[in-house]
Amino acid sequence: FRFVLPAQDQASAPTPPDPPDEVETASIETRPIARPRPTTRAEDGRARVLVVDDEASVRFLLRDLLDGAGFRVTTAAGGEEAIERLREHPGSVDVAILDVMMAPMDGTETYGHLKAIHPELPIIFCTGHPDKSRITAPGVLREATIIQKPFRAAHLIRAVREALPPQPQPDDPAAG
Repeated sequence: FRFVLPAQDQASAPTPPDPPDEVETASIETRPIARPRPTTRAEDGRARVLVVDDEASVRFLLRDLLDGAGFRVTTAAGGEEAIERLREHPGSVDVAILDVMMAPMDGTETYGHLKAIHPELPIIFCTGHPDKSRITAPGVLREATIIQKPFRAAHLIRAVREALPPQPQPDDPAAG
């Protein structure tokens, strides 16, 4: 594996830098996501990502990669924990990353519950299975981004950025 992480200065802007172009090799399939309302980011301006994976090593690796890229990351060890977190704090997540194959609740079932709580929540699926038939929820293949494992850190970071709703811009006082 090769991970390319941007250096981050604590005083830098909250928006993570673009990943270098030389690591562009993994495939990312994206689908348009309807986002009718802007999402409020954390107080520090960092986008909030929920990582859901039943394998601790994968969950912590994704957390560390995304945190290093400037995102605020929360993790859940499975679908039930992710649903509970979102129920308790429905506006606390800007994008969710779900593993497809989890037990006892798989990523597709988790997707349905998360969308019921937060319909505009962008969701990214990570899967090691080339067969998309494992993604069974209606509408998932039209709405969600799917990243095929193994993937490069730069592709994960780009997929999260592309899935994020646009951040509302403050009014320009010079505009009048």
